[in-house]
Parts: sequence; C-alpha cells; structure tokens
Amino acid sequence: MNPAIRKLYQVKNGGELSPQDCQKINTELSIMKADDIPKEQRENVADYLASALSCHSVQPQLTRQLDVLLQDLQDNA
Repeated sequence: MNPAIRKLYQVKNGGELSPQDCQKINTELSIMKADDIPKEQRENVADYLASALSCHSVQPQLTRQLDVLLQDLQDNA
C-alpha cells in the first residue's frame, strides 16, 4: 500500500495531514477505484474527498477523477 494512502487511513483514528501529504494522497486517489478502498475506509476517504474538493485544494488536473471516485463511494455507501 502506498505510504500516502496508509497515512490517510490512519488519520481516521486521529492526526493531521500536511499540504504535501494531501498532494500525494490526491495523486494516488486519482488512479484508484472505489473497489480498491477497503470497506472500513470508504467513509473516511469520501469525507476527505468531499472536504478537499469543496475547499478547492485539489490540483485542477485531478479534480474530475477525484469527483468520480467520490460519487462512486457515495453511491455505494
């Protein structure tokens, strides 16, 4: 598992993500599908994506892929 994604999963239990962490996480999530995310982490990832997208903190070239992933996670919640 990618270290950035592992850090996102760990934040569920408390902690913080730096802007650099978020850039790496966004890049990794942009190539993932909802099925790649463990069921126990899907709400965590969806919450992260909703926050990142609403704050416009996602690189523009990744926005579409992350929006699709968020929609898939919400549809399968």
